[in-house]
This record gives sequence, C-alpha cells and structure tokens, in this order.
Amino acid sequence: MDVKALLHAHPEWLAHLESADGPDLVLPADPVPELLRLTVPHEDLGAVAGHQARAGQRQWWLAERCVRSLVSTMGSLDGPPFFQPLPELGPYFYVHVFLGAVPHTLAYHRELGIAPEVSWATLADLGRCMAVHRKRYGHGGLHAPFWLMLHARGVLYALGRLQFNRDTLSASVGEAVRAAGMPAGPGSPALGVHIPDFLGPLAPAACDASFALAREFFPRHFPGEQVRVMTCGSWLLDDQLGAYLPDDSNILALPAALPPAGTVRRRRHAGLRVRRARRRPGGAAPAHAAGAGHRRPPGRRRHLVRPPRLAPLLIHPAENLAGRPTWRPHVLDFGHAVRK
Repeated sequence: MDVKALLHAHPEWLAHLESADGPDLVLPADPVPELLRLTVPHEDLGAVAGHQARAGQRQWWLAERCVRSLVSTMGSLDGPPFFQPLPELGPYFYVHVFLGAVPHTLAYHRELGIAPEVSWATLADLGRCMAVHRKRYGHGGLHAPFWLMLHARGVLYALGRLQFNRDTLSASVGEAVRAAGMPAGPGSPALGVHIPDFLGPLAPAACDASFALAREFFPRHFPGEQVRVMTCGSWLLDDQLGAYLPDDSNILALPAALPPAGTVRRRRHAGLRVRRARRRPGGAAPAHAAGAGHRRPPGRRRHLVRPPRLAPLLIHPAENLAGRPTWRPHVLDFGHAVRK
C-alpha cells in the first residue's frame, strides 16, 4: 500500500509529516499490559495487538511521523494539522500511534511535576474513545483521533470527573466575554471544560471536586498562563429541545438558571449565547427565561463562558433523541455547584 498516496488529499498534513523531526517509533513487544492501563476495551485487545505495525512496513513510516508530529508540538497551544481519517489502514492504526506517544507524554508530564495518577487518568481517554466508537457504530475502532492529540501533547488533563484543556479565547468568544464585563478578551488564556462519557454520574460533588483540582493544578504546572475564564459549549442548549423533552427535563431548566450576558457569532454556529452564572441570596439560582421563545435549527450551539471561580454548566453525554445523535443531560444544581 502506498501510504503517501493516501495523504495526497491532505497536502498540508503530508508536508508537516515529511518535515517533522523527532524520535524513532518504539512500540512494546507485548502491548497488552500498556493497552490495559490505557483502558482499551477487552473485546478490542486481541485485534489491536494482532494488527500492530512492524518496522519496515509503510504504515510504520506514517505511524512514526504521526508520533513525531505529537512530540514536536508537545505542550504548545499551536498544534499540528489534525490526524485525518484513514480507514484504509484499519480501525486501530491511531491506537498504535498514541501507544507510541505514551512514553513522550509521560516524560513531559514528569518535567512539569504532574502526578502519575493524573497522567494515566488523562491517557485513559484512549480506551474511552474506543468504547464510544463501539457504542455509536457497533464495531471496533477509535472515535475522534484528532481529539486525543490534545491529551498526547500535554494540552488536556483529566482531573476527577471532568477534563480541562488549555486554550485561548477566539475572537468572537473573546469579544463576547469582554462585552459581558469579564476580565478577558480575544486571545486570553482560557480553559475548556469537557465531560467524558463512561465515567459515571455527573454528581455535583464530583464536579465541585474537579473544579477545585483545576484551580490548583493549572497555576501550579502552567504558571505563565493567567486563566480568568473557563468555557463549556454545547448545542444541547438549543431551545427547540423543548419540543422533544418532558417539561421536567433538566435541559429545559437550564435557560431559566442562566441570564444572558451577550451573543457570540461564530462560523458554522451563528447566534451562540454567552451566559453568566449568578446566585440569589441564599444560594438559589435565579429564574430568568430571556429568549425562551427564540427558535433555531437544531445543531446550532450556545457557548457558555464562566470566570474560573464559577462552575460552568455541565452536561453528561448519554443517549439518542428523536432518532438523532444527541445527549441526555444532568445539569448541575447551581445553588450547590457554583462557588464564589
């Protein structure tokens, strides 16, 4: 198989891979113990181990350069071109790439003084993304390899129930943040908040603990990044979900809990709302239904922005809705989860 021919549709990526310098690819002779640490599902272990690339194969060239791509941009917010879908190389090609990157990611974490338990909890998302792929498509594979590049490059970290990735505010989100009176703007350091699947209930106490860990973790290990804002975005905040969900759904309670602070306009997702969490005296969330009558086509998203001392709204992925891939949320009790 001519691997480079597969990449001709992605010239920028191919040029990057050809120019990337870095270590030689080393894969364990027996990958199973490490795959288990990465939480690779048991039903995939045999297939992953049996299809591991070998030195001298054309796939080895590509796998090695993918690892070099990750290592050469380790810790940088300016990442390399995304890994592209390559079904011709089989469902587990990128599993081997991330397996080959593990020693380099761990070395970077050690340099920063990051605890091993945080490192392995972060890298365990590899197995979780394989489980998500099987749940969605009914067969083995790896969901969203481009997403796992953040983990492998030291940009995203799992801290308890939630994940946090180092980022900067885009122009549109940053302007909305500034207009809302928050101490940040376009290009300001920020943290993206994510809720992984297959990690149990989204309990308010667990989320409180994650935010507490994040407030301690990032200033300690990345002191040069003065984060003032966390963001969490989801199209699940679309008002039209009211046509599908029962009146007592947690999703429908969300707009009432968050008064609007501005509007974000982004390519592909117009009309995103920025909302700021507040509390009434005594800790109760305010009732505010501004914009409740507004309707947009499903698929557009609201983008929530919070100061780091406030908990962003969080939604836990689960099931399908009306035959479309979607999620059933468990919304945080702001009276409990938002801390000043």
